[in-house]
Amino acid sequence: MKPDLPRQFRSTRYDDSFRKYSRTYFGRLPWKWFKAQAIQESGLKPNAVSRSGAMGLMQLMPGTFAEVRKKVGLPNSPFDPDTNIHAGIVYNLNCFAYWTEKRPLNEKLKLMFASYNAGPGAILKAQKAVRRRRPGEGTTWGSIKGGLPDVRGERHKETWDYVDKICFYYKLLQESFRESGGRGGLAEGMIAPVAEPVSTTGHTGKVFCIIVGTVALAAVVALVIYLRTASG
Repeated sequence: MKPDLPRQFRSTRYDDSFRKYSRTYFGRLPWKWFKAQAIQESGLKPNAVSRSGAMGLMQLMPGTFAEVRKKVGLPNSPFDPDTNIHAGIVYNLNCFAYWTEKRPLNEKLKLMFASYNAGPGAILKAQKAVRRRRPGEGTTWGSIKGGLPDVRGERHKETWDYVDKICFYYKLLQESFRESGGRGGLAEGMIAPVAEPVSTTGHTGKVFCIIVGTVALAAVVALVIYLRTASG
């Protein structure tokens, strides 16, 4: 018998917020990825607080929430579901922006979620550890995760489990959605982040995230200059 989505996770109470901010920052990426993440983070409990102080549905650390709130202009209400989901998806966008190498979308998403959990710096260090041992590898999450024990010790299991559980819950959400008469799926190439990443304090309280928008802008300017020169 195939696994079923637990009853407490079938609530559609926060779906509008997941849908709205997913579309705002990630274009047509299925919003259920972020609901799956919230299930793993907090069990969809808006007042959840972890032992380390992470808050709300998306379990944001106080420093991370404060930075996102300042940059995006959110109210100082980390336990408000809509505000917390908004901030969490913005932080996901920052984590996604780190993984610019060409790789399948599914792999970028797994690296984004791993970065959200452990901090982008830890996942980048894991990638370097893998590439020191096996040059040419370290592109997929499946290979990069092998370097995490070098970086996080026993805590690497937490991040491995975190990514696996999000993928598991996403699959259950998709199946539940189809069974209820909806449609959905992750089509390659559907992601289209439409907002510039916001520099924030990392999920673990350290500064890891950077803004890559200036690099993209420089590339656009260079292309415009090239086209004008060529046409001249």
